[in-house]
Amino acid sequence: MQFSFKRTAYLFVTQWVEHKKLYLLGAAALAGIMAVVLIVNLNSQNFDGLKENTQESTFEVGLLFAGAVFTSTILSSFSEKTKTRQALMLPASALEKTIVAVVYSLVVFPLVYVMVVYPLVLAAHYIDINMQGHINLLYTDFVHQAPDYFVLQSMVLACSVIFNRFTFIKVAALICVTYICVIYMASPIANMVIGDAQPKVIPKSAFEITMPQNTVRPIFSPETTEPFTSTQFVTNNAFYTVKLPDGQQRWFGLLFVMLVPFFVVVTWQKLKEKHA
Repeated sequence: MQFSFKRTAYLFVTQWVEHKKLYLLGAAALAGIMAVVLIVNLNSQNFDGLKENTQESTFEVGLLFAGAVFTSTILSSFSEKTKTRQALMLPASALEKTIVAVVYSLVVFPLVYVMVVYPLVLAAHYIDINMQGHINLLYTDFVHQAPDYFVLQSMVLACSVIFNRFTFIKVAALICVTYICVIYMASPIANMVIGDAQPKVIPKSAFEITMPQNTVRPIFSPETTEPFTSTQFVTNNAFYTVKLPDGQQRWFGLLFVMLVPFFVVVTWQKLKEKHA
């Protein structure tokens, strides 16, 4: 079946018509949950107000979690035996169904999330500043979360087609295991690679601050490593962060973002297998 923009547009509209009530109820539930979370933060004891990092964590965690729940349902009909036949009978190719799913999960949902949740953040910030007398900045830089969101949702989309039952539970477990492995294996791998290697150039502060009376060359040892970003070295209770130049660091960011088309292609291929 050849690709058709008209058929893709029809499939996009059909998705909305068939699930309109569910999407509206989900938006209302999302607004209610986020409002409760913000109210709890506003009324917490021993609290300096709704700080910018609190707004950021609330907004971004909600975006990633709610997005994963939404994305796991878009192609769920292909993972349930009772609905698979009906889904396959839709007059659209696997590519067209993949495109519609990608648009809904990576474009439509984040826009709707911002329109639903960010006004609540604005209202909470207004109350925090004008009624509770706190001086806190407003969180506005939610665009930097886009790469994480796109990679996570494309991964969830692929897994929703790969797994046959209990899709969301399996996806959540897979994401948690992957996250734990990446975070906790980064430092051991860095320690194994770096070993006893020492820097050729010693920071002047290593002598002046940590050892003012000693001219012996300080010994650096890797302490912690943030995956794909930097490694922290310690010497005499002083910490130094080593990272790649910005130009080289961008390649890691690009490789991370390239996971999005990879998972989209996986989704498309799995749908093609189900159509075959």
